[in-house]
Amino acid sequence: MNKLLCVGAFIGLLAAPAVALADTTGQYGDVQVVNSGPASDPSVFQLTSNAAGPGYAGIYFHFTTTVLAVSDITQLSTDYQITVGPTAGGAPRFTLFDGSDNAAYVYFGTPQGGDVFTDANGGAWGNTGNYADLSSSDARVASNGFGGYSSGFPSVSWADFVSHVGAVDVAYLTLDLDAGTFVNTPAGQQMLADNFTVNGNVLAAGGGVPEPAGWALMIAGFGGVGAALRSRRKVSLAA
Repeated sequence: MNKLLCVGAFIGLLAAPAVALADTTGQYGDVQVVNSGPASDPSVFQLTSNAAGPGYAGIYFHFTTTVLAVSDITQLSTDYQITVGPTAGGAPRFTLFDGSDNAAYVYFGTPQGGDVFTDANGGAWGNTGNYADLSSSDARVASNGFGGYSSGFPSVSWADFVSHVGAVDVAYLTLDLDAGTFVNTPAGQQMLADNFTVNGNVLAAGGGVPEPAGWALMIAGFGGVGAALRSRRKVSLAA
């Protein structure tokens, strides 16, 4: 699989005309590149959320001059493995930010109803599958003001989300680890991730370490919107 260089100011990426590529990629919070991936592709991102650090971590695509509406997203996936802490509990997830920093969360794992998610990959590498699948009835998207739409409780399907905000442009699309109530435990939560894919964009660790950028936006998203949403979520610790 071809990989994009993961740098903090990688602008003007080239691709086929039908593919909307991000203008910038980067990281925020406690992110490192480590050689802990599969033998075929060992260089991966390590995201850590615990009391010893800022309590969150993520990698992102930033769309500025390139326009990517929610309805344009046809592929949203990543390879990942939970290596420390609970395999459910508010993370991991994808997050979409609109131009006003309002967020929508797409939670990993198998929806059990009532915003309980289980079976997020613990102890083994796997792929999320395509979370931008309009045919899926999985209720895993929680919108908290994105494009003026709040889904309320519980979450909705990707198709339901698109039906409300399909025309809204995405400013940031992130892969997040925010351990929520588990962040203050000694171990917190840790995840390995690679090949974060949005349509034709692939953000992979093999190209190098992205530079920190856009931290103010992300901190605001996690500290405000994320805290409000987490306070309403029920979680399961079942692996």
